[in-house]
Parts: sequence; structure tokens; C-alpha cells
Amino acid sequence: MLDSKDLRNLEAFIALRAIHYCAGKKKAAEAQGLSVDTLNKYIADFENNLHLKLVCEKGRNCALTPGGMRVMEGLEKVVEIWERFCKEKGSCSKVSGKVRVGIDLSISSTIPPENVMEFFEKYPSLELEVVPIQNAEQDCKNCDICLSRQPIEKTTDIALIYKKILPCGYFAAPKYLAKYGYPVSLQDMSDNHRLVSRGNIKVYSADFQQILRESSQVCLVSTSGAAMLNMIRFGAGIGLLPMSFKNEGLICLNNLKCDTKVFIFLSAKRRLKDIPRVRATLNYYKDILAAL
Repeated sequence: MLDSKDLRNLEAFIALRAIHYCAGKKKAAEAQGLSVDTLNKYIADFENNLHLKLVCEKGRNCALTPGGMRVMEGLEKVVEIWERFCKEKGSCSKVSGKVRVGIDLSISSTIPPENVMEFFEKYPSLELEVVPIQNAEQDCKNCDICLSRQPIEKTTDIALIYKKILPCGYFAAPKYLAKYGYPVSLQDMSDNHRLVSRGNIKVYSADFQQILRESSQVCLVSTSGAAMLNMIRFGAGIGLLPMSFKNEGLICLNNLKCDTKVFIFLSAKRRLKDIPRVRATLNYYKDILAAL
């Protein structure tokens, strides 16, 4: 029969699993809503109970030892049984509860909350917890649903639900163009205009990467799509955005060739994707992406 010690070991296993997927104690603690000290206490007690070293330090990061991996793989069946139970329970009830949605910061402004009023009127007992992600491979494992710019490696845990490809163009605010004029070419834009950029220029086409490297007037670099969009809206400079922003009061510089495309991947935990609350949320985001 399970006793309090067994329950503490299960809590420690969840912490161990989070360390593995987050590749670090700090992120694992944040994902579980714990302090790092509490997480360390869980792991230390678990190691003492098993007489086995489970976690090894790797500089600023940490990883599971071979023994820790064996323990985690063995206890994954517990997670599978629990998630199956949640699915069966959820299938017999109305859509309610919390869904944790991870969204890449760089595309957060690209995904408008279309029909959100109707969505919550239809599912008044549903709560969305939207959190930013930076590393899709690691962060999405702590979310029920993930919207990322990079595809997540296919595993038994994660399923790709939908993929959207958005063509892009160069955009600026009307007041910026009224004051500084329209660039007549990519070279003119590089030489004579202020630019707004993502934090990682590798996500851009080769043309815009070259422009950013050569330009001396890159006025903002941000991993946040919302921060970048606001800077463009208020006249900071010219930036690269999906063509859907034509309807956002910005002017697309159609005379400038642009081959860049934004890829958005909607993924979910395979074992949870058909629970009513998760499926309803997936359908909501899938409809948003399809309409872009």
C-alpha cells in the first residue's frame, strides 16, 4: 500500500523528470512552481531512498546520470497511466480546467486572439495559462500545447497538429515613411534607413541577414515579436513582418523583394491532445492560424 514516503518519491520523480526535459534546475523549478532549494531537497531525498546518484552537474546545467535515466524511464509508465486516466475522466465531463499554452515570444504578436470572446463564452470553465518559450525542444515538454517557430523533434510524447507558412514583407509606419521617404532598393534600405530586427537574424532570409550585417542603423534587436511590432508602429524603423500585417495600419514596401517566410508549428502532448479541454484549445489556435 502506498504511504506518505511513496508519495514524496513520486513528487521527487516529477522534479527529476522536469530536470531532464529542462536541462537545468532553475528552469525545472520554475516549471514545477518550486524553489531551487525545494527541488534540490526532493532530489536529495530521492537519491538517499534509492541509494543511487540521479543528477550530475554540467557547468551551469545539469543532466540525469545513467541511473537517473533508468529510474525516469521506468517511472514514465506512471505518467502514462495518470494521463490516460485524466483523458478518460475528461471525456465524460464538460470542457473545464487549465490548459498550459507555450508560445514563442518571436511570434506572439503574429497570433491575434481572434474570436476570443466567443471562445470563452462557449467554454466559461476553461482557463488558459499562456507562457513564453525560448527553446521549443525543452520548454514545450512542460506545456500541454505549444506554438513555435521551429518544429519539435518527433517523439512518442509530442504530436504535430498543424503547420502554417506565412510569407513576409518589409513594413514601416506611415509617419516614418513621410519623414524619411521610401527606400528604392534593398541596398538603399541598408545604407539609409533604420532597421528593426529579431534577436536571432538566422531566422531571416539570406538577403535580410546580409542587410542587417552591413547596416549601421539597426535601432532595435529583440526576441519579442510584440516589442518589435510596437517599435515599427511608432516609427522606429523598417522591419520584416508577415504579410497579414497589411491590415494593421502599416505600409508594406512592395517594391522590395522579400523571400522570407515564417513557419508556425502547433504541437501538443500526444497523450493529452484528445482531452476535451486540450482539444478545444487546439481547435481554437488551429482556426486562428488557418485564418492568417
